Amino acid sequence: MDTRKECERHIFWKIGKGDVSFWWDNWTNKGALANLIEQSSRSKKILVSDFIVHDTWNLDKLNDLLPSYLVTHIQTISISPQNEDYPIWTPDPSGSFSSKSAWNALRTHRITALTHTKIWHNKMPFKISFSVLRLLKDKLAIDSPGLRSTDLPDVVVVTIVLLKQIIIF
Repeated sequence: MDTRKECERHIFWKIGKGDVSFWWDNWTNKGALANLIEQSSRSKKILVSDFIVHDTWNLDKLNDLLPSYLVTHIQTISISPQNEDYPIWTPDPSGSFSSKSAWNALRTHRITALTHTKIWHNKMPFKISFSVLRLLKDKLAIDSPGLRSTDLPDVVVVTIVLLKQIIIF
């Protein structure tokens, strides 16, 4: 995974003066325009400001390069030429970047099993959580060599089965 490219997908640029790349920065909130349409020349030197005239969009220039649905969308984007462009980090509701939000945005999320959420939590001591996990996997250490949980007295087996059911539900 190219981390930089992955992170850039989550950055949205709020347009001020328009000093961001027209083709390669996400300023439309649809991703980089270069990835949305086929175009022969996609220079990084072309800026959004090249398509702004007197604080409004230059529709003729936009229509020459982009399909009409994108031009229509771009017309809804407000321009603030007195302000600088600024990035918004989309995974965080505040728009501010943090390592935590980047980690959550980039990591591969696994489905959490219900049993794990009941075993592993802050209110359960680690030793107990670990013992319960071993119990569920039938790997609980027993003092007698060669004795398995299936060889235990019936009352203990019933207790283990009940504990497993309580943990699962």
